[in-house]
Amino acid sequence: MSRAGRNPSGRNSAVARIEALRRFRAVTPRNVSIEGEVDALLRDAKKVAKAIKAVDESWRVALPADIAPRVRAEKLSRGTLTLVATDAAVKYKLERWLREGGLQSVQAIAKSVKRITVNL
Repeated sequence: MSRAGRNPSGRNSAVARIEALRRFRAVTPRNVSIEGEVDALLRDAKKVAKAIKAVDESWRVALPADIAPRVRAEKLSRGTLTLVATDAAVKYKLERWLREGGLQSVQAIAKSVKRITVNL
């Protein structure tokens, strides 16, 4: 007598048990979309934009009125604000102002600025 002949319902019960085990397995489908990455990039971009806006407003307010129109912000990277002066005289005045407490006045308004460099 064959096995199937002995217990015809045995095969069905084995299949049913295997199917039950498959249902209980915790296999979740992988998320292959880039939605999470895009959301993270958007959050980071908003954070950077907010920091740059605060810095852009603060350093202009803090600068002395005689040199403010002749200086522009070039970039903010890793806490270093890079300013560009129109000529050497303005660069000298700006560096002197920074040494005399200008850096601290900018940092009081914009917390993300750690250093300020001046270029021509």
